[in-house]
Amino acid sequence: MKQDDTGAHWRDSAHTPKFFVVDARAAFAVLLVLFRPHWWTLGVAVAFVCFLMFLNYLGLSISVAGRIVRSWISGPKKMLVYRR
Repeated sequence: MKQDDTGAHWRDSAHTPKFFVVDARAAFAVLLVLFRPHWWTLGVAVAFVCFLMFLNYLGLSISVAGRIVRSWISGPKKMLVYRR
């Protein structure tokens, strides 16, 4: 069997895509700045990139952070609702 010398492995597909140190999902915000160059779009893009870098520092993805915020908003007590 021929050995692959690319250094890539199937388990590397689960990693978050990055463009240098910035999360690749921030490219949408950067594209927004390129298509509508205003100060507020630049501010939104920079804030979104910083937010994604902060989540990466904490080791969280966007979906996991959303679940954490949702559970924090809902609180520790859950109500049981009966439906007819």
